[in-house]
Amino acid sequence: MQKPLRVLSKIEDRIESVVLDNTIERAVLLSYVLAGLFGTYGFTSIHFIQRFSPGVTLWANTWPRVLLSGLPFFILGKFIRKVSIDNHRKVLLWIMCFASILHLTAWIHIWPIALHGKSEILTYVNGPNVYLFALIYAGVAPSKRLLIPFSGILFAIFVLPLILVAYFSGDPVVFKLVLSDAISALAGAMILGRAVEELHRRVVKLELEKGQRATQFLGPVISKAIFEDELGRLETVRCRGFIVTLDVRESTEFQQIFGQRWLDFRRDYFSLMSQTVNKWDGYIQKTIGDCHVLNFGVIDYGVSLLDIPGLEWDLKKVEDMRLQRASNAAFGFLDDLIAAFQDLVKHYDFGRPLSLGAGVDKGWVQRGVQGHESFGLEFDVNGDPVNCSNRLQEYSKHLPGAGKSDHSLLVVSPFASDYLRDLASFVRISTIENSIRNYHGIKWVLVKRYVPGMSRKAVA
Repeated sequence: MQKPLRVLSKIEDRIESVVLDNTIERAVLLSYVLAGLFGTYGFTSIHFIQRFSPGVTLWANTWPRVLLSGLPFFILGKFIRKVSIDNHRKVLLWIMCFASILHLTAWIHIWPIALHGKSEILTYVNGPNVYLFALIYAGVAPSKRLLIPFSGILFAIFVLPLILVAYFSGDPVVFKLVLSDAISALAGAMILGRAVEELHRRVVKLELEKGQRATQFLGPVISKAIFEDELGRLETVRCRGFIVTLDVRESTEFQQIFGQRWLDFRRDYFSLMSQTVNKWDGYIQKTIGDCHVLNFGVIDYGVSLLDIPGLEWDLKKVEDMRLQRASNAAFGFLDDLIAAFQDLVKHYDFGRPLSLGAGVDKGWVQRGVQGHESFGLEFDVNGDPVNCSNRLQEYSKHLPGAGKSDHSLLVVSPFASDYLRDLASFVRISTIENSIRNYHGIKWVLVKRYVPGMSRKAVA
């Protein structure tokens, strides 16, 4: 039960992360919207203010709102987007600043007029306050975890001072009206915000579940390109990388003999393949029967900097480091997979030997989308190393001891051996007399033999 719980926890964490990201984006957008509204409010509210205080001029009503309301809201939006704190704190910081700006804005004529004997002005702004609460909660939609502290901050900084101003204005009727409206509006806004947040959460969960299901069939690259709008991942790129071809020996004969039992083994083997290649940051390029073609250092290849002058030497070092990591990943993957494959064969106990044949090559390949958009597209990796790794895998069938042996064999081209650190477990074999099909120019290969029962070890 622990593994499903961990998976569920990761999904919930991802949902929470996306929901909070969206909350911040909406808070920033709301800040910008209110920056514009409050910035122009000095022009639109002048006649309303003059009804209660005829001496207020257009200038006196405009510049404080631009300087103390519009500009702070705009700065708040910029600040929240760039500040480097976790999103939970960002939401609370935003409402703290937001409520403070509202509090400051209310002192521009409105609250002073109310405190100087004209409390009825509060009845005019009471309705907009109700709409403002609804806008804050529906727009930002704080999460359930943040709803209480979010509301507490808003109440302490803006709602409570509003109620106190209504009380000290000296009109009991206005005080009761503001008190009841403020409390009911805040409570209603909290309910509205909770409902909107739950709706956002459901939408995010649905999108993530769709992406997760798509990943199982399309792989992480294509699914992210489609569901996270990262189409740059699908651009055509030419780079160097490692290509691995793996095939289960005698699989057709095993299927004919063992039937459903073989299909169960094959299902577990494919599951093992997916888990192991994911562990080593590889990519399953294609599957043909029981044969897999995989690549390392290709899909995760970044943006090329070759056009920047003066970086040639540094780029060579970076490229060497990248290929070294890809080499470590490719051969680490093979060691892990073949050891686990041997354990899986032992578990099923077919009563006869079963092994893998593998070939590895390194070179220039091109990744990208191929096909016709109206009839089906495929994200693939093509190049000579793809063909060569397959020929090397086929070549392992003709090595001494391959036949019915339970020893899995790995054949490595000279080009793929550049970054191998441990050559003790490999033997160098000449291919001059027994050449590799279509690759007669390859004069030697490295061969590694994996012996059952020797976990992550091999003999030449």
